[in-house]
Amino acid sequence: MALALAVANAAIAILGMSLGGAFADRRLRAQNMRLDAAINNMSQGLLMFDEDARLVICNERYLQIYGLSAKHVKPGCTLRQLIAQRLQTGTYSGGEPEQYMADLRSAMAHGRVVNKVTELPDGRTIAVTSRPMVGGGWVATHADITEQKRAEKGGGGGAGGGRTRRTGGPGGARAPARGIRGGA
Repeated sequence: MALALAVANAAIAILGMSLGGAFADRRLRAQNMRLDAAINNMSQGLLMFDEDARLVICNERYLQIYGLSAKHVKPGCTLRQLIAQRLQTGTYSGGEPEQYMADLRSAMAHGRVVNKVTELPDGRTIAVTSRPMVGGGWVATHADITEQKRAEKGGGGGAGGGRTRRTGGPGGARAPARGIRGGA
């Protein structure tokens, strides 16, 4: 009888842990879906690299800004491979690629934030901010500031008249399509 009671108690404990684990998994999935929606509704492109300059996360907006394919830009690709893809699509204008990568990695290793504004060959202006992360790696945001630059130069856009180009809904936001590259 005592053995049967012990087995029943063990079975109830295992069942309780399983149900608790299932509930935790459901909460984690819901949290990941919210994070995915937030990252893919940003008006900026977002990249996260690990300490070895390998891509961890890339949002859809980054792919749109540079006309890149998720087939090539995905978790695990290196900064060098990413720059090569941008060179192929004609959306890289950061100077000599090897020097750019060396300077960026050095700045990140020394904990320095890098802000850069670059004009793409198609005339768009992109503001890039790279911020080092504790423990290595960095996060970079890429914002298309073309309309702001045109407005500053008196070339229209913004509230003064001209047309403002948007991709997606209000503020350039869009619903997530395929999720975060590298998300859980």
